[in-house]
Amino acid sequence: MAVEIVILQLASAVTPNPSIFAVVDLSVRIFTLLLVGASAGLAYNQIKKTQEWNRRKATQDLLFQVATGDLKEFVQALSDEFGVDLTKTMPLPSYQSVVENEADDKRQDRVRHLTRSILNYMETIAIGLKNHVLDEDICYEHLSIWMTEYWSFSDKLIKIARAKNPTVWIEQEHYVNLWRSRLDRENESLRRPGKSRT
Repeated sequence: MAVEIVILQLASAVTPNPSIFAVVDLSVRIFTLLLVGASAGLAYNQIKKTQEWNRRKATQDLLFQVATGDLKEFVQALSDEFGVDLTKTMPLPSYQSVVENEADDKRQDRVRHLTRSILNYMETIAIGLKNHVLDEDICYEHLSIWMTEYWSFSDKLIKIARAKNPTVWIEQEHYVNLWRSRLDRENESLRRPGKSRT
């Protein structure tokens, strides 16, 4: 009987305690969860950085297109054909006065077409800004004066269009108001001695 007790004691000493298995199993699971969590965090940060870079790249591509593409053509045509030129006249004349100076219906339609095209282009940019596809600070640096001045120029056309559709160019209006305020603050800071533009 004594020998059997000794053998049972030796057998229990060699056989691991079931609670030790549970602790080891739990430790491995916790370590695995931590490792998966850290990997997910790193992946998320990388995706976020890539998204930010892509957003800035899309903005730069858009601005290059603005400088060389359709918007430039619309603005250039409005300048060449009707004297509406941001580089020569600030503030711009009103849309209404330009249309009234044209006796020919086709020329009035041309002013209307060019102005609507500029507003539609700027609305597309504003929608991109709203949805964080484009970088607002970069667009502001390049387009704030164009967007705010052409908005002011187009006041009468906007009112006519909004009589039919009150939400037309609504996103652009938001950025016009936002950027006007920002331009005013920047201009005010430039008037104070010792203040930088930022």
